[in-house]
Amino acid sequence: MPVWACLDALVEHAPKLQDLHVQTTLTPACLSTIPRMSNLQCLSLLCKGLRDVRFLHALHVLKHLKKLVISFEDSATFVISSLPKASTAQALPALIELNVSVPPQQISPLLSIFKEHSLRRLEIRTPPKRSILEGPPQPDPIPDPEMWAKALQDIPIRFPYLTHMTVGFQRDRMDMTAPGLFPLFEPLLDLRELENVNLDFPWLFFTDDDFKKIALAWPELCTLRLAGSVGTPIATVTALQSFAIHCPKLHGISLQFDARQLPPTTIEDAPISFSKVKLLDTQDSPVDSALSVARHIDRIFPSIKTIQSSRQGELWGEVGDLIRVLKAVRMDQKARDHALMKRVRSTRRAGPLD
Repeated sequence: MPVWACLDALVEHAPKLQDLHVQTTLTPACLSTIPRMSNLQCLSLLCKGLRDVRFLHALHVLKHLKKLVISFEDSATFVISSLPKASTAQALPALIELNVSVPPQQISPLLSIFKEHSLRRLEIRTPPKRSILEGPPQPDPIPDPEMWAKALQDIPIRFPYLTHMTVGFQRDRMDMTAPGLFPLFEPLLDLRELENVNLDFPWLFFTDDDFKKIALAWPELCTLRLAGSVGTPIATVTALQSFAIHCPKLHGISLQFDARQLPPTTIEDAPISFSKVKLLDTQDSPVDSALSVARHIDRIFPSIKTIQSSRQGELWGEVGDLIRVLKAVRMDQKARDHALMKRVRSTRRAGPLD
């Protein structure tokens, strides 16, 4: 039985169907049937053979759809035809989560049907490139960042109320060094309600000042992951300090920084922050003095429980061990101070000293 006939049968015999996953070659007949499933709340499409995003306009009528997953299987054969004139009505008004796998140059046309949508969760990934023999995904050369510029500008315009955002390349593509390009990502700083951010790009080696701008722009952050860049990072532990100060809800952070470059100030004189960060993933961050770095991180993230690293794991493991020791020493000193103050108050109640 052809796919369109199966979908027709679902329309007739399962009118209250809410979840639909289609993994096959899509035809015009299939696409004309899906909008008739008016109660759909979750729709997942593996768009094998589909080379046009105009089909999204057919989904306008799915007013109850909350989650949409679209994956284009082969980016090499994907092309865009001219889109029909956009409808004046908001597309998919109930949509909360959108997950798409599409080449970067096609993201903006794909999102063009939305107008200041109330979407909360967005995930955009580039599809893996496969060999002619359908082998495993192959790493692609890093493309011109301008391919992403339009998409990164459009995201905050189309979805100004995002709280969860994942955007970037497939992880196995990150095999080349590239300079940091902070201006490319600056449009995303307009998304003031972001709580969870995950970016995978080769251009994320920012400066300490850049990271301060990010921390100031995203005060609601709970988790932050900036990954995919290869080489020596520019930022230092000062970048961590910015997140400790300006992101009070942050509890997990993953980024690269040069831990060999430490502030000139005496760390013992630095105040202990009130940061709630419990997890720090240093990725490939270089480090040479475990004790010095441990002292800084212990002050910046006093609630830290776990430090992860994908390189120089032994030395970063030392940093984690030292932080636990420093925390124990600090707690012991706090207990001693408390006992001393208690004794002083008791003495004062007993009368003046001779």
